[in-house]
Parts: sequence; structure tokens; C-alpha cells
Amino acid sequence: MATEQSQKLITITPKAAEKIKEFMAEETEKPQYLRVYVQGGGCSGLSYGMGFEKEAEEDDLTIEENGVKVLVDSMS
Repeated sequence: MATEQSQKLITITPKAAEKIKEFMAEETEKPQYLRVYVQGGGCSGLSYGMGFEKEAEEDDLTIEENGVKVLVDSMS
């Protein structure tokens, strides 16, 4: 059962959404999603990353903000 979160996980401002859409339009494979993830490594132990995806994975959380679909995997 999904529960409503009291706090947003990710915020995409209108200006950021505009730039993300521009970058996605430049990609040859025409991605549908922006993926945001956390990975181990670096001096602080964790680092953030972003990339584009054509499809969502089974365990992804999908968030739509200002017309941009964002994927976050369950581990992140």
C-alpha cells in the first residue's frame, strides 16, 4: 500500500525542467526519463548521479515534476 509522503523527494523547477527537456531532445535515443541515483564512493562515502533512460525498471519510483519524469531506484 502506497502512503503519501509529507516531504517531496525531488523538486524540478520550471527553469530546470526546461533545460532537462532541451538536453533530452539532443539525445539520439530519445529518452523518456531523467534518472537520479546515489552511489557509493568518493571522500564523503556517497555521491549523486544523473542520466537519461528510455524505460523504467520494476523497482523504480517515478516522479513527474513540471513535465519531467524522474526515476529513482529503490536503493537510492
